[in-house]
Amino acid sequence: MNKKNAYSHQYTEGEKYQESKNLTIKEITALVRKEIRVEFKGWKISVSKETYAGGASINVNIKDSPIKLYNSEYARLKQLEDHGSAVREYTDQAFKSYDITLDSLIYTDEGAVVLKRLKEIVEQYNFDDSDSMIDYFHVNYYSHVGVDWEAEDSLISQCVEKVSSLV
Repeated sequence: MNKKNAYSHQYTEGEKYQESKNLTIKEITALVRKEIRVEFKGWKISVSKETYAGGASINVNIKDSPIKLYNSEYARLKQLEDHGSAVREYTDQAFKSYDITLDSLIYTDEGAVVLKRLKEIVEQYNFDDSDSMIDYFHVNYYSHVGVDWEAEDSLISQCVEKVSSLV
């Protein structure tokens, strides 16, 4: 497919899509995994695939990191015993200002760069011809990049001393 034959005027294509368009999701996942292993030595990153009736997805989750991923204030709030409302109030800043992004509130600058790079690696084999205004979705696969939910607590504790009480 190319922009000329696309359904939507918002068609985008990853730089390696044309050379990989005939590959299965299993083969693309293997390419993504290989590239991440080469670029992120010393990291523990899971790369998995899912297939389902509506398509497929590639999931990339950080399980361990040699750098501090989380912003120290966000990490401190997440360690509070009843952190839900404190974290929500803190992250709501991103929705009240054009100058603040949610990523900048949650992740360090270096952490945000890593997550962005992981997303770039996954998306280079993808295309997107979707138009959400008319509820039309057409991609090679969906992707999810983030921190593994089981590893989040240990990665947060690397960023700040445990907070035992509100003082």
